[in-house]
Amino acid sequence: MEAIHYFIGIAILSTVWAIIYKRLVQSKPVKKDKTFDGPSSALGQTVVAPSLASELPAGKNVVWCSSFQLAWNALKDDILKEPVELIKHRELAELLSRSGPSEKDIAPGDYYANAGLVMDDIVQTIQDDMRKKFPEEPVPKFGDIGPETALVLYSFLSANVPFEIPYFENDQKLVFVDSSGRETPVHSFGIRQKDQYAYHELREQLEILFREYDKRHNLKECAIDLCKQASPNQIIIAMVEPKATLAETVTYVDEKASQKVEDEYASRFRTNDTLLVPNLSWRIVHDYAELEGDSLANDAFKGYPIEKVQQAIQFRLDRSGAELKSETKICCGSMYTDFVFDRPFMIYMKKRGAEYPYFVMWIDNAELLEQY
Repeated sequence: MEAIHYFIGIAILSTVWAIIYKRLVQSKPVKKDKTFDGPSSALGQTVVAPSLASELPAGKNVVWCSSFQLAWNALKDDILKEPVELIKHRELAELLSRSGPSEKDIAPGDYYANAGLVMDDIVQTIQDDMRKKFPEEPVPKFGDIGPETALVLYSFLSANVPFEIPYFENDQKLVFVDSSGRETPVHSFGIRQKDQYAYHELREQLEILFREYDKRHNLKECAIDLCKQASPNQIIIAMVEPKATLAETVTYVDEKASQKVEDEYASRFRTNDTLLVPNLSWRIVHDYAELEGDSLANDAFKGYPIEKVQQAIQFRLDRSGAELKSETKICCGSMYTDFVFDRPFMIYMKKRGAEYPYFVMWIDNAELLEQY
């Protein structure tokens, strides 16, 4: 009987402490410096992917955010009314035009996308709309975007997953081992080993979507919903073997997670389980240089050069939750040419229809030019 009272007392104490802990520490995100804040060109082991169907290069971090797809969809659906065609990068254009992600996958209040011509005041429209929908965000600026016939595509995405109960900050280093076997000590959060048999409410917050072990009973694969109460957004972390593309890897995790687990005990985060997740806080600005200089091939805007394609992605994951912000700007100038004779050229005069000219001059230098 004393043993029963002991365990009941432990359970009550754990619940009371969880409530106190929740009220004491659930607050604003932990303020820390970003691990990276700058252009993607400064990163050697991370690539930014334009499509969810992009391939996963070995040994690289791969970042994808649908803000790029939203801007592309605005061009496809609102301006061209057909799939986007490019003169040089046809395969990428086809990939983006048939890609699955769209506005329906995002909560209406979490995004904004628009596209239009400069002559129709699209820049002012975008700025006014952003002031109303996301008043806490800086008003987007576009700089010099070319003539009035230029096309402007814009999208913004902001989504959060605050944890109902914050996790613990790990006071020990977590050694992260990358695909090449290199070890790096990192900061992390979660439910530590010393938190075993306690914090029941915190443990109930997360959901094990699936877990599998190898023959030696080492964890082989798993997927976890870090806050099953979060809505409309959720954040899932998964340790699996990468597939050929991001899309295939996501599909693999979703399919495994959707399978009914016969052993309910295996799907629960047990009282002696631990969870440690690396902290992330970064901002990457990526210029799609491979697209800049290409041109639209659609009849309505054939020859429009793509002058600027830039995506900024900011992401944070820590003990308090996850936060994502992303902005994409695409500017397509109309077909125009600057005829500036600022290098060697030729002048000649002739009678129209005559076989030969009667005056010719090749200008190689400025000796006979009117000096400024």
